[in-house]
Formats: sequence, C-alpha cells, structure tokens
Amino acid sequence: MTRPISSFIMWNHIAIAHAAYRCIRAGYTSMGLLGSATTALSLLYHRSHERDYILPEGIAAKLSILMVAYHSRASGLSTLDTYLPAVLVFVLWRSSMRSYERWHPWLHLVVAADVHYFLHRISATT
Repeated sequence: MTRPISSFIMWNHIAIAHAAYRCIRAGYTSMGLLGSATTALSLLYHRSHERDYILPEGIAAKLSILMVAYHSRASGLSTLDTYLPAVLVFVLWRSSMRSYERWHPWLHLVVAADVHYFLHRISATT
C-alpha cells in the first residue's frame, strides 16, 4: 500500500523542489542538485510509508542541511545565520518523531524556508 500523492506529507515537497530550483538559478548548483535528489528520495520514502529508501533518504536529507550551513559560512554569513537554522531543523526533525504523521510534513516547509532564508541573506550581502 502506498501513500497518495494528495496527502500533505507528499505534495508539500513542492516547497523543497522550488528551493532546490532557486539554488540552481542562484549558482549553487551542487546544493540544488543535492536538494533535488533529496526531494526525489524523500518522495519515494514517504510514498512507501517510510519502509523503503530509509538510509539514502536520511543521509541525503542530513547532507542537504549541512550543505546549506557550509555555504552559509563560506559566503560570510554570521555564525547565528549559519548554525541556528541547521540546529532548528535538527531539533524539529527529532521532535517530529513523537507524532510523525502530524508534525513531520511541516519539517519539509521549515527546510525549504531555511534555503529561501539563505538565498535571501546571500542576495542582501552582495
């Protein structure tokens, strides 16, 4: 049995896909490609009700967050702008495990917001 694409945990991946697209357009190609691959793996993972693609999806998701932090720091953003979003995402991810179906879908939107925040801060400094 698979999860329908119309469920919130599935269709909200559009926010992450859009963030990945914006990364590519802004010249952060590796971050955009990793975000795109993570989005695809996450869709497969959630479609299977979290039974398939557990390891690759988890690794790609964590690497995506680390890549945003890396590019934030490498671009000269403050320590707060670099690490606070990453820590927030990690804490929310761990917290969402308590009521996965209810809270995890919102994490997708927080991750996308983190990327959009990074791109906004970068454009403000250039």
